[in-house]
Amino acid sequence: MFQTFKKLSSGKHHDQSDLFIMLGMETATMNFCMACGGNLKADLVTHRDPSARMEYKIVENVPALICQNCDEYFLSNDVVDEIEQLTEQGQPIRQVVTAFYDFALR
Repeated sequence: MFQTFKKLSSGKHHDQSDLFIMLGMETATMNFCMACGGNLKADLVTHRDPSARMEYKIVENVPALICQNCDEYFLSNDVVDEIEQLTEQGQPIRQVVTAFYDFALR
């Protein structure tokens, strides 16, 4: 079973077989996008943790299957578990300030 999140940006390109090994799945596990039916390609993404409320938790270089048609990406359950562990117990590599704007005040 995979969990679906919107793609933020892609990372470096790696050999597809290496990424499937990193994802812990066979290449035949999932060939088509569950959202649009497009072809999937293994790559790395930058993932925003959807459970974070006002504090964004960004994880870079996450192995995923990315739809070549709609840019939806899919993460294995093992990768999702590792992301949760990293964001709860790991140390961030950097922190950034984010500017907020109010459209109503223009």
